Amino acid sequence: MKKVGIVTFHRAKNFGAMLQAYALQESLSNDYFINIIDYRSKEMDAFYYYPKYSLKYFIKLSAKMVLRTKDTYFELKRDHNFSKFSKKYFKLSKEYDAESISNANYNYDCFVSGSDQVWNPHVNFKDKVFYLNFADKNKRNSYAASLGTNNFSSEELVELKNDIKDFKNFLIREQDGIDIVNKLLPNKKTNLVLDPVFLLSKDEWIKKLNLKQKNKKDYILVYYIAKPTNSTEFAYNLAKETGLELIYLNPNHKDFPKNMKIVNSIGPREFVEYIMNAKYIVTTSFHGLSLGLIFNKKVFFEKNMNKINNNSRLENLINLLNVGNLEIKDSKVLDFNKEEVDWNKVNKIIQDESMHSLKLLKESLDE
Repeated sequence: MKKVGIVTFHRAKNFGAMLQAYALQESLSNDYFINIIDYRSKEMDAFYYYPKYSLKYFIKLSAKMVLRTKDTYFELKRDHNFSKFSKKYFKLSKEYDAESISNANYNYDCFVSGSDQVWNPHVNFKDKVFYLNFADKNKRNSYAASLGTNNFSSEELVELKNDIKDFKNFLIREQDGIDIVNKLLPNKKTNLVLDPVFLLSKDEWIKKLNLKQKNKKDYILVYYIAKPTNSTEFAYNLAKETGLELIYLNPNHKDFPKNMKIVNSIGPREFVEYIMNAKYIVTTSFHGLSLGLIFNKKVFFEKNMNKINNNSRLENLINLLNVGNLEIKDSKVLDFNKEEVDWNKVNKIIQDESMHSLKLLKESLDE
C-alpha cells in the first residue's frame, strides 16, 4: 500500500481549511496509507498561534485575560475545540519544519498539495513547501489546488511557473486557476475538480463525525467569511418572513449583528452539525455553501464584493449545480419559498463529479 502525504493548511483555525483536509484524508484512506504532513511553518504559526511558553505569549495572554476576559475565554475554548478535532480526526505524520521537511521525501511514496489556497503566494507566505519543493519530481501531485486570486504581478507569475512546472498533475479547484496554469504551462494537461469536502457524501459526514440531529426548533444559520454587503439585512428579512431564530456562528468580525443568537468557540465538527440541523443558511463562505448543498439545505449566499479576491470557486460551484437562484443580490426576500432546488439533480452531479475527481487523483498517485 502506497504511503501518501498530504500537504495543506491543516493547522489554520478555519472550519473550511480543516474540513477539506479531513475529507481528502478520508477519501483516500481505503486505498493508501495516508498522513497529513504535520508541517510547522514559522510564518503561519506566527499568524495563527502565539509562540507558546515565550515571554511575549504570557504577556499577551495576561493582558487579554485582564482586558477581555469573556472574549479570551471563548477564544481559548475555540482553540481547544480545534485542537481536539485535529487530535481525534487527523492522521498526522511526525512534526516537520523547514529544516527537516526534506526527510519526508524518504518516508512517503508520493505527496498531494491541496486543497485550499496552497498556491496563493499572498496566503502561503511564499513557502516553497506547499509546492512540494522537498519531494522528488515524480512524487508531486496536486488536488483541488487553489491560487485563490488572479491578481498576480508578472514577477509572481514567473515564480509560480517555476514552482509548479514539475508537478505530475494539475488538478485545480477553480477555472481561473486552470486558465493561469494553461497560460504558464501550455503543454501541461489540467483538470477542474471538486473541493475535497464533496468527496464525502452526506451519510459519510454524519457517520464519520458522529453528527447528531438536534430535536430543537428550526433556525436560520448565518455564517460569514467575506464581509457581507446585503446578507445581514437579507437574514433579518428572512427571519421576519419565516418566524425563525437567527443563529450567528463563530463571529470573526468586530461588529456582531444585533438580534441574533451568537454561538462562539465551536470546533469543525460542531460547525458541520450546525449546518446539518439548519433550516436555512445565509453565508458568504465557500465551504458554508458547499457543506450546505451537500446536506441539501437551501443556502442563500453572497459573493465577495472585494475585487482583490475573485469569486471563481463560488461561480464554478453554482454554475455546476445550477443554484444561482439562491444568490443574494440585495436585501429583499421575494418569494424565497418559490426558489426551489432540484436536489435529486444536485446530488447526482455531486456524486458523478466527485467520483470523477477522485478517479483522476488516484490515477496520478498510482502511476
